[in-house]
Amino acid sequence: MRKLLFSAVIIFCCAQSLFAARVFKDQKRIAVTSFSANNLEEHYATIARNMLETELYKTGAFIVLERDQIELVAKENRIANYGNDDTKTAVEIGQVVSADFALICSIDYLEKYYITVRAVRVKEGDVYAIVTEDFEDINELKPEIIRVAEKIKTDLKKSSLVSGQWTFQTFVTFMSPHDSFDRLVNINSPLLQLRLGYDNLFMNNLSLGLSVGYIDMDGAGEGEKINGLSFSKIQFFPVLISTGYYINVSKRLRFAPVVSAGYAYSYLHYYDAGINDEKTDSRMFEILAAGLNFEILLAEGVGLVFDCGVMDFIYEGNNMIASCGSLGFAFYF
Repeated sequence: MRKLLFSAVIIFCCAQSLFAARVFKDQKRIAVTSFSANNLEEHYATIARNMLETELYKTGAFIVLERDQIELVAKENRIANYGNDDTKTAVEIGQVVSADFALICSIDYLEKYYITVRAVRVKEGDVYAIVTEDFEDINELKPEIIRVAEKIKTDLKKSSLVSGQWTFQTFVTFMSPHDSFDRLVNINSPLLQLRLGYDNLFMNNLSLGLSVGYIDMDGAGEGEKINGLSFSKIQFFPVLISTGYYINVSKRLRFAPVVSAGYAYSYLHYYDAGINDEKTDSRMFEILAAGLNFEILLAEGVGLVFDCGVMDFIYEGNNMIASCGSLGFAFYF
C-alpha cells in the first residue's frame, strides 16, 4: 500500500509547481505618460520621474516601459497631445504601447512640496487610483518617491483581484521514502511528469489552484506485503486543491509556502496472499500535503521550478508520510 504513497508524493510535488508558474506573468505593464512641475523649475519633474520609474521597477510588480520607447511610439502614431496631463491622452498613449496602466504625475510647490500620481486603467479609460504625498524639504524627495511607488504597487494590485492562466509543466522527480515505504517499490531512475492546470488568483499573492495528474509505476511484485497484498503495478489518478502565498525574493526569484488536499483514484494490480494469480482492484485515497515552492524566471513564459515537501497519504485511517523533491520547467500562457 505504501507504494501508493510514493505515487501521491510525486503528484503533490507537481501540484505545488502549478502555482509558481504564474508568478512573473502577473506583472503589470505601466507607462509614465506625463510628469509636470508646477511652481517649480522643469528639471525637478525630470528628476522625480527618473526616481519614480526606478522605484516602480524595484517593486518587482511592474514592467516599466522605457520613456524613449513611449516617445517614439507617440511620434509614430502622431499623438499630438503627448505630454499633456489629461486622461484621454494617457489612454491613447497607453493603448499604442500596450500598457495596463498609464500614470499622470506632477510635482508641485505651494508652501510645501506635493507629489501626485493618477493611475489610469488603459482598457477601461478611467482613473483607478490617486496617490499623493507631501513633504517640507526637497531633500526628502527620494524617500517620498519610494513611498509613492509602494502605494502605487498596493493600489494597482487590487485591480487584479481575480485572474488566471493555464499552466503546463514537465518534471524530473526524486523521493525519499520513510519507514518501510522503500520496500514496496522499485525505483531505478527519476520519473518524468507532465502536468496541465489552471490557476485562479485571489487577494493579491494568495492563490488557489486545481491539479489533476496520472502516474503508472511498477511495484515490488511478490516481495514485501502490506495487509496481505503485494503490488505489481499501480495506476494513480489524483485530484488536488492547493493554496499558496507568494513572496518576492528578487525580480526573478519567488517562493511560496503551499498546502494541498484532495483525493486519488487508484487502479491496483496485486497478488493476494497464498494466490499466485494477479488481481486488479480500484480504491480511493485521501491526500494532505505541505511544502515550499521556488521558481526562477528564465525567460518570458518559462520558469525553472523546484519543490520540496512532506505528504500524508491516508487510507482506512492509516497515515503514511514521505518527503520528495521535484525539478522541472513551467510554461504559462
